[in-house]
Amino acid sequence: MRLDERVALSNHTWDEVTGNGFGSRHDPAGDWLYGYELCVDRAVRGTRLGRRLYEERCALAERLDLTGIGLGERMPGYARAKRRKSNRAKTPEEYLGLVIDSKIHDPVLRF
Repeated sequence: MRLDERVALSNHTWDEVTGNGFGSRHDPAGDWLYGYELCVDRAVRGTRLGRRLYEERCALAERLDLTGIGLGERMPGYARAKRRKSNRAKTPEEYLGLVIDSKIHDPVLRF
């Protein structure tokens, strides 16, 4: 979906920026490509399909001469990590740090 830079780079929730997941915030004149959902079936994970889709997203942004790409991803393991006694993440930032440090695995963020 294309968005104006003010929208793409502002503080927002996933629901706000995607129009509750419907892409209704798409602006055909927007200068940023915003990727808010990319799913790969578990049966074909490991085949680099997700990587190829991401590379095509980059190529599309270049072909359209856009300023950049913004991404909004969900953190499916965050709620569970908040409840754990070990490797407990109290904030989304702490959770992201644990994923980056490979202390916990989140398939969406690791991609």
